[in-house]
Amino acid sequence: MTSKNSFWADIRENNKRRIWLWLVSWLFWFFYYPVGMLMLMSRKKTHNLIDELPPDEAVRRLLEAANEWISFRGVLYVIVTAAAVLIAIQGFSYLYKRQKVDFYHSVPVKKSRRFTVIYLNGVFIFFVPYAVNLLAAMAIAGINGALDRKSVAAAVFSLLVSAVLFLGTYALTIVAVMMTGNLVITVFAAGIFMGYELAVRMLLIAYRMTFYRYYCGESVEEPLFLTAPVFQVLWFEAGEREIWSDHLERLFVAILLAVVYTGIAWFCYKKRPAEAAGKAMAFPKTKAVIKILLVVPFALGTALLVMDLIGDMPYAMMIFGMVLAVVLGSGVIEVIYEMDIRAALGKKYQMLISGAAVAVIFLIYCFDLTGFDKWVPDPEKLEDTVVMFRDDKYRKSYYDENLDYAYAVDYFLSKDGVTDTEAICALSGKKQEGGPIWCTMAYRMKNGKVIWREFAVDSGEEELLSRIMGSREYREAVCQLYDDAIYAKMKEEKDFVFGFENFWYVPLDKKDMDEFREAYLKDRENADYSTFKNELICGEVSYRAERDEEDEDGRWTTYIKFNYDIYPSYRNTLAFLEEKGAYDAALIHADEVESVTVTNYHREMYEKLEEGGMPEAEADLERGRETYAVTKRFTREDQIEELLQAVYPASFDNRWNPEDIISNDYSVSVRFKESVDKGEILYDSRDGISLELIAGRIPSWLAQETAYQ
Repeated sequence: MTSKNSFWADIRENNKRRIWLWLVSWLFWFFYYPVGMLMLMSRKKTHNLIDELPPDEAVRRLLEAANEWISFRGVLYVIVTAAAVLIAIQGFSYLYKRQKVDFYHSVPVKKSRRFTVIYLNGVFIFFVPYAVNLLAAMAIAGINGALDRKSVAAAVFSLLVSAVLFLGTYALTIVAVMMTGNLVITVFAAGIFMGYELAVRMLLIAYRMTFYRYYCGESVEEPLFLTAPVFQVLWFEAGEREIWSDHLERLFVAILLAVVYTGIAWFCYKKRPAEAAGKAMAFPKTKAVIKILLVVPFALGTALLVMDLIGDMPYAMMIFGMVLAVVLGSGVIEVIYEMDIRAALGKKYQMLISGAAVAVIFLIYCFDLTGFDKWVPDPEKLEDTVVMFRDDKYRKSYYDENLDYAYAVDYFLSKDGVTDTEAICALSGKKQEGGPIWCTMAYRMKNGKVIWREFAVDSGEEELLSRIMGSREYREAVCQLYDDAIYAKMKEEKDFVFGFENFWYVPLDKKDMDEFREAYLKDRENADYSTFKNELICGEVSYRAERDEEDEDGRWTTYIKFNYDIYPSYRNTLAFLEEKGAYDAALIHADEVESVTVTNYHREMYEKLEEGGMPEAEADLERGRETYAVTKRFTREDQIEELLQAVYPASFDNRWNPEDIISNDYSVSVRFKESVDKGEILYDSRDGISLELIAGRIPSWLAQETAYQ
């Protein structure tokens, strides 16, 4: 009993020099939680009266507001981290003064007892005011009818995440205090300890992106930080409180780090010499290790910075930047250690070690000594491959089983990968830095690893590309019309529209969707890269729906859109569209047209500027000053007929076709006769309909008619 009473007496004694922290903590959390909740409830009730909401809606608004306020939010992330750093430094700040150290150590109290008292008192300073005021805020919410099980769960979640964040950051900051001898160095050390792993990870990613030609950014996953508790809770956001069990691994690591850092802090406290007060570092043996760990990433980062500033440059400049960074970094750190400018060039062997480490790492990436770019999967070790071509990722929209938008990469990873491993490996062996077709590959290996690469391939790899694009797995991934669950959801949407588009829009009957789906999927079974490369799209069937939705964050409209490209070889689909009166092989009939206006941009004139020796930048300025475009309007029926046989809607997607199949020299505008009922025209304008010209069908007389004078 005496020992127990003595312990709490020590706690009370320690509180005497920390009373201001108690006051700040109580006042802050009082104003943040109870006062903030009171003001929030008052404001929301006023809004309810102004908006004349029915009782159920009014209660829902109060519940949403209270739930958001109690939840762990971004601002708390900053507040809790700052509180942990402040309380840790203040608790052990006596270690910075030799006189105070001598005084404390003269008191007949074991080091373990003193450490425990200061440590636990810091925890109490944070958690007692935090928990009490959080409960008070919940009580205020309950009095106002704004407390339910969801709010209680949010409060528990907030308390848990705050505890994990505080204890980890608190213990790591105490380690920083123990390893340094003055306040300024402690603050820097705490920041470095918390951010070092993140900085190194980002630096290595930057090196991969810079030096590896086929590096894929999708390979960067949400990292499990192994040294920084402060980053473990970044993914524990308020919106995830109902699925926090998905992050149990992060939670466990964060708690483990808090325990480990507390043990390290106690060990350092126990071993810390009294004469360390006022010095930069408390333990001389750690100086060299810490210096090298700081100088190496600093020098590597400097090399990237020099490359970014100078651009295309010889490696000599990067090497010079790294050498300079090693010398300066080592010198500055040594000056800080010794508090003497004359120490800048001391410990030269440490500079050499740092320089050697920098050189090795730089050479590994610069010359790809690990064989990253040369790697090609072994078909025997490959399970399947998720294949995403650039337009699959960036130009299409994908939806989950509830027709909610899905991020393309996550969507593709949820699907079966292509199992034709021979074709995948053969195409991967033909990768190149640039080309017309870009693809992202996620190789799922039999050992469970996923290896990413992003590269270009030549459009001439028709046989391999056709095997991949014609595979069942790829077809079903890129065309969600195959998915029965999604298709059923599409039909359930109340106000969807369904129609055929080129630049005309012809609505189709919703009752015909099943017939269209059956016809389209039959055609899609026989389509592959050869189809997409050698044929021009002749239209598309579109599905559009709008859905008004709301949750605790507000209301919004979800736009759902599916497009299905139609090719001339899609006989079943075209037969269906012709039967419904939606498709006409003739895009525009000549007898409906009053005139066709063609603009020839004469891009060859700009090319001559550069061929004549004019720098590209000056040629760009010349383009701005001078236009070589010639526009001419054609009204003769025979000329209109020939031009209409060559027109192609600018809205159509021809990404798989050869680049020169559509001319980029001309633009065309069609004006219809006043007597013609054009119906609904897409991409219309005051001057007519914007079209392009198919290169192989351009009339021979057009160049002369639009010649530049």
